Formats: sequence, structure tokens, C-alpha cells
Amino acid sequence: MNFLPLTADFDRKGFDCGDPILNNWLVTTAGQHMRKKISVTYVQADEGSAEIKGFYALTIGQIDKLRLPERFQKPLPSQIPVFIFARMAVALNYQGKGFGQALILNAMERARFHSAQIGGAGILVDAKPDAAGFYRKFDFNAHPEFPLRLFHLF
Repeated sequence: MNFLPLTADFDRKGFDCGDPILNNWLVTTAGQHMRKKISVTYVQADEGSAEIKGFYALTIGQIDKLRLPERFQKPLPSQIPVFIFARMAVALNYQGKGFGQALILNAMERARFHSAQIGGAGILVDAKPDAAGFYRKFDFNAHPEFPLRLFHLF
């Protein structure tokens, strides 16, 4: 599967994941965030095709170590640099076919690569309630008081 940075060549308006907020974000905000260097959106697409099968956005940030389960807190400073898995969606035609898994694995691989170059202890996601179980399959953990703020340490 190809994971490419979003460009004007891709059909953003034709993308439909079933969530109007995510569809609208891809059309109206993803490109602006890339130009302003706020986040980078990667699309899953066939070579030479404008169709977007899925996308995710990555950015950087930090998390207070007290928002991590206690077993992770001791070896880390009080503020931990992390990559933030900001958005993810799969087009309706491709849902339930492993595309979401491919997106998260590619984002984790990309973040892990860059952490070796510039730092970053892990990847963080603020999950929707119905998606938290999906992230836990990829070894994302949550603090008991913050069950939808999930992280994966490298």
C-alpha cells in the first residue's frame, strides 16, 4: 500500500468515511495545516490514482508524565515529547478490510523512524469512545483517569 503526503492531486471532496466532521477536516483543514506546518496528512492511495482510501495526520506535542500509568513514569522527565496521531479515517468502501490497521501501523512506523532522528518517546491519540479498543490492539495504553487518551511508548 502507498502512503503519500496529501497534495492537491488527491480527490479530497470525493472522500467519505461516514463522519462529516472528518470528511470536512480533510477538505477544509488538512491542506492548511500542512502549509502552516501544524500537521502532516498522509493518504492511502493506489499509485497514480486520485482516490483516497484512508488518511491520517501526525503532529508533535508533549504529555505530562502524570497522565501516564505509574509504571511508565519513573524513567521519564515531567514533560515527555511525543508524536500525536491527530486524525484518521477510512473511506466507507474500504472499512472492515484492514485499511485502518495499515494506517495505524504506517503512522507508528513513521513516528518511530523520526523519533530516532529527533526524539519523541512515543505516539499519543485522543481516541473516540468507539475506537479505544482498536488502539489497544496495537499496544496503546491509558491512564485509569484518562481512558481515551491512549499512548504507545517506543
